[in-house]
Amino acid sequence: IKEAHGLVQDGLKQFNDSDKLWMMKGQLEHSMGRIDEARSTYTEATKICPSSIPLWTLLADLELSVKNTTKARSVIEKGRLRNPKNPELWLKSVRIEVNAGMDDIAKAVLARALQECPNAG
Repeated sequence: IKEAHGLVQDGLKQFNDSDKLWMMKGQLEHSMGRIDEARSTYTEATKICPSSIPLWTLLADLELSVKNTTKARSVIEKGRLRNPKNPELWLKSVRIEVNAGMDDIAKAVLARALQECPNAG
């Protein structure tokens, strides 16, 4: 895994705007238990590749994996602000609320999602 991490870092030196390389780096760090490094990687990646929806969802999933639901909500909200009318990010918001047991909030988020993305439902 360490060797793979090194290769990905080398790749990012040449292809800094490759969202797939950023995803691999974050996933490798997460799998090695380096949560703070993975968080930093994903955060930096979302600044460099703000339209990459998988990066936003991976960062939110990382926060959920450490039981930080509030931060996951915030991440997805930022992603939605940078990528308006994206049904995947709205769906992630709804799922976060459902998994947190916040059914009323999930319904409200779903209603907003259907207004923002009327053709996605």
